[in-house]
Amino acid sequence: MGPSFDCQLKATINWTEDNNFISYDLDAEYYNKLLYRKEKSSIPCLLVVMCLPRDKNEWIQVSEQQLIIKKCCYYYSVNGEPTENSSTKRVRIPKSQLLTPSAVQSLMERISSGEIS
Repeated sequence: MGPSFDCQLKATINWTEDNNFISYDLDAEYYNKLLYRKEKSSIPCLLVVMCLPRDKNEWIQVSEQQLIIKKCCYYYSVNGEPTENSSTKRVRIPKSQLLTPSAVQSLMERISSGEIS
């Protein structure tokens, strides 16, 4: 079996953009659970933040020919120490970590080589 990863998907309108980063306030409990899971599992788990438009009417368009979901997703590998915050932990995700098919292929190669664990 080839490399794999799990992900925790968070779809939100509560994200901000500054220069080369996307910022998202993740629930502190979930942040700590992702760290714990990373420590205890052999399968990497990435946070995937789906940045939605503020207007919910723009989120999705569906027809028999296509499914369009707006805006985009960014991936983030949780690292560091558990947060002691009781409410949220701000994560800053480089815009270069846009989740695309080629990014998934690169992630799989990096997992296979042991660069991501």
